[in-house]
Amino acid sequence: METYETVISSAAFLADLNSLNTAIADALRAAGEPVAINGNVCYPHLKEDFHLGDLSPLMEAKRRALVVLAQRSTCFVEVGVAGGHALLIALHANPDIKCIGIDLAQRLRASWPPVEVFVPATFEWFRSHYPHRTLMLQEEAISGLSKVVTDQPFGPVNLLHLDGDKRNRFAELRTIWPGLAEDAYLMQGDTRNGHVVADTNAMMAQGLAKPVDDKEIQAIAAKNFQCLEIGKNVYAQSLTLDDLIGKRVLLCVAHQDDETLFAGGLLDALKGRATVTIASFFALPKGAKTHIPVVLLWRMLATTLVPHASSTPLLLKSTTGV
Repeated sequence: METYETVISSAAFLADLNSLNTAIADALRAAGEPVAINGNVCYPHLKEDFHLGDLSPLMEAKRRALVVLAQRSTCFVEVGVAGGHALLIALHANPDIKCIGIDLAQRLRASWPPVEVFVPATFEWFRSHYPHRTLMLQEEAISGLSKVVTDQPFGPVNLLHLDGDKRNRFAELRTIWPGLAEDAYLMQGDTRNGHVVADTNAMMAQGLAKPVDDKEIQAIAAKNFQCLEIGKNVYAQSLTLDDLIGKRVLLCVAHQDDETLFAGGLLDALKGRATVTIASFFALPKGAKTHIPVVLLWRMLATTLVPHASSTPLLLKSTTGV
């Protein structure tokens, strides 16, 4: 497979990039709008006359990751197509990949650029230039993803880019789940957004995603995007609470506040499933006659949470004072 530098500097990619950007710019001018689009893998957000500038250096890591992931994939689905630059990079990174773009193309906020103008222009460009390798769906994300699952126009999806609604990532992953390959990748933007963080945590907590265990991808990580492993094989490797039914669980804590936190969360979830032993790894306060946090913890366990826990939590006094 070609390197990132070879892909991004090739005559074929640069010609397509210029052609796509020209189509977008012409559509915006015809509508009386500034030539500016959403920030994406190639250009800064709302940069006027973006098509005359260079590729954004801040997004280089994401472009590099996209090239690597596209070269490992056969079907790429993107939610939030905007100018289509991620799709274009994928098409040039891997001559065998097929791409599906989903975008509602409606300006839902006044601060947004005119997506109702340039997204349809983007879709038409791909339909014209890559009719057999792309499918463009102008509809809401869940609806479009459901259609991909039902129709499977290019087979199982092994690369997913969620870069649209920041409040719906978990639902989007759940929708496309039946259409995923056994092993797949998820790429996300806006990873510091609170909604995205919460949804990503939910994905991993429920065994639907995990951090990428790949040195090549890890080496090009950056704060403005995230790559996760997804798919049925990831889920098969995950541990659920029901896997602990009838098991003996040793729960180790190392800070005096952890007992309360665990007692109100993890231990409550284990109730009725497993036999739990608590081990506390920190020294008693100087001059203390009793370990008050552990005593309080036990009272809570014995009365409200895990009555089948071991009769006395273990107190393993630290020899280091930590």
